[in-house]
Amino acid sequence: MSPTAPAISPARSVRANAVAIAAAQMLAKAAGFATLLVLTRALPIEDFGRYTLAIAFVAVLAPLADLGTDMYVTRRVAQDPSGAGGMLGASLALKLVLGALLVGVTGALALALRYPAPTPLLIVLAALTLVSGNFAGSWFATLRAARLMDREAVGTIVSRALHLLATIAAVALGAGVVWVTGAQALAAAVALGAVVLLARRAVAPPVFSGASARWPEL
Repeated sequence: MSPTAPAISPARSVRANAVAIAAAQMLAKAAGFATLLVLTRALPIEDFGRYTLAIAFVAVLAPLADLGTDMYVTRRVAQDPSGAGGMLGASLALKLVLGALLVGVTGALALALRYPAPTPLLIVLAALTLVSGNFAGSWFATLRAARLMDREAVGTIVSRALHLLATIAAVALGAGVVWVTGAQALAAAVALGAVVLLARRAVAPPVFSGASARWPEL
């Protein structure tokens, strides 16, 4: 620390982080509730049922997409900040493989269960939305380890706001359930880009060299 750098007590840092995350979670839940209100009013009953089925279907298989790696990344990076880039790169690379597996499995199961169109497509789009969120989770994990949860809070709020705005925009244009779900998947990808921009100057960039060697650890 430089002689002129202000000292920040750990207790104050913990309080500030806790407040930031709590506020972000409250706003995210409010945005999620608003999204639900928009969809229940805008979509026909059958389409809302298909949308809900797609979300629930993907949620059941969601653990396949990250295997709970974010908590481990946070702990390891907090213990050894010098290895942050390697852990982040390994996590992102693993989630790329697991995400592709999730999309493939959910799509195949939807077809095998003979869901009528457009339900299989909705399930795949919902899986893509989840995968984007999981990638953002790796960046959030490194921010958490660096006690920069204010940036995680901003990223969480931006993600939920984009999700809501994409839903409202699609509904306002008279789009059906497929386009609404597609707009949400696109919003999740844009939100991931925003999270990367928020985090990339605050934490070490991901290092993908030798990432697969860390997968058993993750």
